[in-house]
Amino acid sequence: FNPFPLFFNHGGKDATEEERVEAALNMLEEQILNEGPEQIASIMMEPIVGAGGCLIMPDGYMQGIRAICDKYGILMHLDEVMVGFGRTGKLFGFQNYDGVLPDIISCAKGISEIGRAS
Repeated sequence: FNPFPLFFNHGGKDATEEERVEAALNMLEEQILNEGPEQIASIMMEPIVGAGGCLIMPDGYMQGIRAICDKYGILMHLDEVMVGFGRTGKLFGFQNYDGVLPDIISCAKGISEIGRAS
């Protein structure tokens, strides 16, 4: 789920970053309500999108997703395959967002190299 694709501004062309974050979170919550929260097991996303460029979520967005997950009893599942194991300067990419602690972390690659001597 990446609500901030290049060249598209939620909230309109002149929206501030805070307004864009609020609009994106409102749209996510609306979608959850349309589907029925009891039908959604988890929200899975990358904390920093790597495949489409290095897209870092704006301030407040990841915290907002965490709050929505908590509100509706939905698990927050973060894919750390591309950004985990120190690739962002912290052990996991989600640690770049204050107060965000996922319920599930997916990771790969780096695990196989940990015990290997150079």
